[in-house]
Amino acid sequence: MDNAWIKGTVMGVDVDNTRKRAQLMHEVQEQAQSYFDGALHEGLLKAMAALPREAFGGTWDNQACSIGCGQTISQPLMVAVMTEVLLRYAPARGRVLEIGAGSGYQAALLGWFFDKVLAFERLRLLLERARNVLDAQGVENVELVHGNGGSIRDEGFHAVIVTCGVVGDIPSVWTKCLLDGGVLLLPHAQEEGRSMVLRCFKKKHGLVHEISVFKSPMYCRFVPFIDDEE
Repeated sequence: MDNAWIKGTVMGVDVDNTRKRAQLMHEVQEQAQSYFDGALHEGLLKAMAALPREAFGGTWDNQACSIGCGQTISQPLMVAVMTEVLLRYAPARGRVLEIGAGSGYQAALLGWFFDKVLAFERLRLLLERARNVLDAQGVENVELVHGNGGSIRDEGFHAVIVTCGVVGDIPSVWTKCLLDGGVLLLPHAQEEGRSMVLRCFKKKHGLVHEISVFKSPMYCRFVPFIDDEE
């Protein structure tokens, strides 16, 4: 797969910016050891260091950043951890569905490793911004779609990644669109007021069951998944 669209982004960056990127990648790798056995996928850190986070509204600090409309670009550690789960457990590097594209950063990163990314975003302003950034970066294997992704009819995904928080019942449509062996990763809380954690489910012989992917629970905060379409 030709990833020149990412590799070319590091041309001409200043030394201080390069140092910040390197420091952030070191911090992400160190903190990720709390959740995984072994190092992160080497290509993951290289892709994150090359992808211009500032173009998507982020910084080179290990924290989430506001992108407007009450939404955020996720903390780099969270992006790395969620991507790592897909790299480890998705049955193939084919098609990925993302629910909650936001800035487009997570989708762009997934585009480095997977053949096709279909990403839903319910807020038109963010959708158009993300589309402009992806076009400017030359990303051709990410398709952005307006909507919340709660009623998608497309099928044949090797992975579904939800980058907004789900409380209570998990929409069954996300598991129905998975291929056998596919994985669903999402931030989830059983009910309002309960802590939200990353959970991973795997589809096998048409049935879905939760699998253990972390050494310790990864607690998190995400903007909520909204059921209604706008």
